[in-house]
Amino acid sequence: MIKFYSKMIVGEKPYRLFIHHNSFRVHRHPEIELAYCLKNKTKIVINNITYTVKKGDLAIINSMLPHEYMTDACERNYLMIIEAGPVMLSNFYNIIANYDFKNPVIAFEDDNNHELKSLLSETALLLEKEVPASELLQKSNIYKIFAYIIDTIYKYNNTSTPRNQHAYMQIEKAFELIKLSECWNEST
Repeated sequence: MIKFYSKMIVGEKPYRLFIHHNSFRVHRHPEIELAYCLKNKTKIVINNITYTVKKGDLAIINSMLPHEYMTDACERNYLMIIEAGPVMLSNFYNIIANYDFKNPVIAFEDDNNHELKSLLSETALLLEKEVPASELLQKSNIYKIFAYIIDTIYKYNNTSTPRNQHAYMQIEKAFELIKLSECWNEST
């Protein structure tokens, strides 16, 4: 595990994306961690406060906050974990890392966050089913997920969105072309 984090810090692997099924004892790391619940529910303790994360909820665990995952003995949790640090997020890392999330759990019970939920679901599907260029598409979605979170932070703080964040959102157009190209190549 330490070896992976050192690769993340030097930029060899700027993010980590995986499915988590078990309890995990208290730990902390400099990366920002997103935990998207794919099935069942789980308890996540973040900075000594316990949150219940249900299927379809997203927990945002900020840099260096102690956190742990607790699993019910009868039910395994199924979480998609995304960890990203300063190398991947560049100057946007500090925007998120310095933000105090009053409630770090986003429940998708209404349509206010439809775009974010869609991105998370698509990323989980790409992780589950390898398709051509899935790593590239996953990385694109991770950028868009973090851009969405940054945009939300700016909305709540009544400040304007930084210009560079719009560049991340434009990545979507390039990846749509890749998807179209792959579909065209498969049909020919």
